[in-house]
Amino acid sequence: MRTCAAEKCGKSLEGRAAKTRYCDDTCRQRASRARVEKRGPHMVEPAWSFGAALREARTAAGLTTAELGAMVRKRRVACDHSVISRWETGARRSITVAQLEALASALGLSAADRKRWAKAAAEGGA
Repeated sequence: MRTCAAEKCGKSLEGRAAKTRYCDDTCRQRASRARVEKRGPHMVEPAWSFGAALREARTAAGLTTAELGAMVRKRRVACDHSVISRWETGARRSITVAQLEALASALGLSAADRKRWAKAAAEGGA
């Protein structure tokens, strides 16, 4: 018998889809919070953060995440406001070269800034 994967829950998942790991949204959210808490203090932000630089450049350009996402999508690159928000907060760290170039073009970054952003993204600082 399969049971909920959330710690201290143990409810049966009988009759639910095979992909289902949690009995409800509350258990799923609780498990997600527990994973984040386990990361602990060793997850220190780098001295220069790609996410902070992205937010700074976006706000300096007077754009919302939705507006920037629309500008990036016009360049035929998969990106929307939620992805941009997750980069800014550090919740998402992966970024493709195409996404990086589209962001840089949309924000009008200098060549030096583009190199710095690419380096940070390659080092996992995105």
